[in-house]
Amino acid sequence: MTLDEYLINPLGKANAVMSTALREATKLQYSQKFDNILLRENGKIQYYTYRDRKNNIYWIHIKVPSEAVNKFYYDVVFKFYQDSKVKVTHYDLKKWQVNFFSNDPAFVYTYEHTYKEKGLFIKELIPKASKQAIKYKAKEKNPTDLVYYSKILYFGILFCQQRDILTTARLLEAPEYNNRELLSNIQDTDKVLEKRQEEEKKISHKKKIEIDAGTAKKLKQYGVLDGENAAQRFVMKANKVPTVRKTKAVNKVKKIKKK
Repeated sequence: MTLDEYLINPLGKANAVMSTALREATKLQYSQKFDNILLRENGKIQYYTYRDRKNNIYWIHIKVPSEAVNKFYYDVVFKFYQDSKVKVTHYDLKKWQVNFFSNDPAFVYTYEHTYKEKGLFIKELIPKASKQAIKYKAKEKNPTDLVYYSKILYFGILFCQQRDILTTARLLEAPEYNNRELLSNIQDTDKVLEKRQEEEKKISHKKKIEIDAGTAKKLKQYGVLDGENAAQRFVMKANKVPTVRKTKAVNKVKKIKKK
């Protein structure tokens, strides 16, 4: 599968389970989510490129920020190589064959096994894969082993498109590919899953800070309430009905003495 084919329809031409409208809606949603991530990260995302000159293979490795957890990053790797259909002189990597890797939990628990079975997983990075997910089918989330868009991979594709690095011309001067170096820069998937669970626990146990409407307005003005997990850190006080002051008791009228 080429990257162009993946973007058009990851299910393949013979599989029409998902409508075009649904695919386009999914891509639009992912694009909006990635725009929010870029704003939060001020557009700064780390990435690395490599070129295997002997085998004419190009690699792109991106540290994609987590959408839910601040300062938490997942590895996304693309491997581009040629087959008989790709002309030697073709510069557009989207028309080359592509393999994928990611240690994002959503990808791992839904697609890691599927991509491996379909020949779309980067075999050189299997040592970094989840030991269980790579072996067994995702019976709950993807029981039929369908290849569909992975959000984290789509984020990586959007980043590559925005940086205009999906051409051989842009990667001609990339450092020589070294598998040991690449592996050393990628987090072990099982360890990432453990860290992610720990971060979720921290978020769920954070003590909420009670604030009133006036304070909330000021915090929003200075951007505090627009940050990640803000809703989990602050809770609005309920508007209290002002209590009615006690009225002074009326002095009793003294009985008039009878003459």
